[in-house]
Order: sequence, then structure tokens, then C-alpha cells
Amino acid sequence: MTWEAHEEALVNKPCCCKERSHMRPVLFFDVNESLLDLKVLEPHFKSHFGDKIVVSEWFEQVIQTAMLSVILGWSRNFAEVGRSALAMVVDRHELSLTEDALVDIVGGMKKLPPHDDVIPGLTILKSAGFRMVALTNSPVAVAEFVALDSHACLRTSAHSRRSPANKFEAIAISDI
Repeated sequence: MTWEAHEEALVNKPCCCKERSHMRPVLFFDVNESLLDLKVLEPHFKSHFGDKIVVSEWFEQVIQTAMLSVILGWSRNFAEVGRSALAMVVDRHELSLTEDALVDIVGGMKKLPPHDDVIPGLTILKSAGFRMVALTNSPVAVAEFVALDSHACLRTSAHSRRSPANKFEAIAISDI
């Protein structure tokens, strides 16, 4: 089904959310890899580690480290988690981690573009009356960048992971 067909189906579907704004549903999105494309980091991994380490292996470690941080109540942003995960994966492969690799990979995390279908998809959802919230543990400057005409919020605690609608520090809000 094309984006146009999805948009038409959503926009023309009878829905209470357009008539009663207080009833509009809210969609929550995780930012990293759900909305942003990690594939742009592949050339950095290839140039620094050859075929020994791939982005997917590193990102699995990122997720594991991020979840452990949340469970233990450690406040760590995405770049810090990414740096720690990279060090762990590099160590596992008995390679060395250079400052250049850190700059390229961790720095690249702050410049991830959205996947090709994100902007059209969010536009369709917005036109269908949905409110959207993007959740991230990225630094504030990164989270503001990825707001993508939605609400962007920082995860503030393990409690916010369990119940996203409860407590957030809002950092970039647009009228959506």
C-alpha cells in the first residue's frame, strides 16, 4: 500500500479524535533506530574496525546498556551509553578504540537522519488527528533536533519507562 493510500485511509476514517480534541490519541515513539537511521554509521565502523564489528552488534549492546542504566537508576544520555557500548564491543573483539573512532561514531550519533519514511509517516498520522511524542535519552540538543514537528521529551527515570504518560521534562513542543 502506498503512503497516499495509507493517508487516505487514515484521514477519511471516522474518528472521534478530530471532533473532540480532548479525546485525540497520543502515539509515543522511541527515537533511536525507530525514527533515526543508524545505517549512516556503517562507513565509520567499516573504516575503524573492518568487518569485525557491525552497527547491529554495537546497537544491541547500546540497548542492553541503556536498559541496565534505567533499571539501576543511572542517568546516562544516549551518547554516553553509545560510548560505553562501543568500548565493550571493541574490547570483546580484542581491538583498540581510538579517539578518531569515538569522534566519528559517537559524534555521528548526534547527526543521525530520520529514516526515509519517518517524515511522510508522521505527516500522515498528524493529518489523521494523532498527537505524537518522541522519547529519547539523547542530550537536549539532539532531542530538540529530532522533534520532527512532534513533542520531544527526555526520559527522566525508570518510572517514565514503565509509564510514559506520567512524568517527563518537555524540551521541544510544537503545536501538533
